[in-house]
Amino acid sequence: MYWIMIVIVIMSCNGYYLSKLQKQQIKVILQDPDISIEKKQKIKKLLVSKYSWWAMGMAKKFQEENKIRPNYIRSSELLQASLVGLVKSMDKYDGRVEVPYYSSYYIKDELYRQLTRSQPFG
Repeated sequence: MYWIMIVIVIMSCNGYYLSKLQKQQIKVILQDPDISIEKKQKIKKLLVSKYSWWAMGMAKKFQEENKIRPNYIRSSELLQASLVGLVKSMDKYDGRVEVPYYSSYYIKDELYRQLTRSQPFG
């Protein structure tokens, strides 16, 4: 029964945004202890692909808010750091809260780490 629901969720997520129903189904799947880790990992990979543009937008917003010039830190490095933060946030994500709320802390942490690594003395 659960594998049918997982297949339906994955197959119905063709568009960029997730519908409210899809988000509810994902929440149920991630919180169910009977579903295997492999199936939950598939759902988390789907979430990373759906929220990657949002994470990249956070990198651009971080760059603008902190007035970081592109010649100081390349924009691509900030984009990569935000995507790393999104992927790291999925390790312990269990669906209790929305992905942007949960992942924003991990993304900001990675962005600040990248900013620190780019400093001359780290």
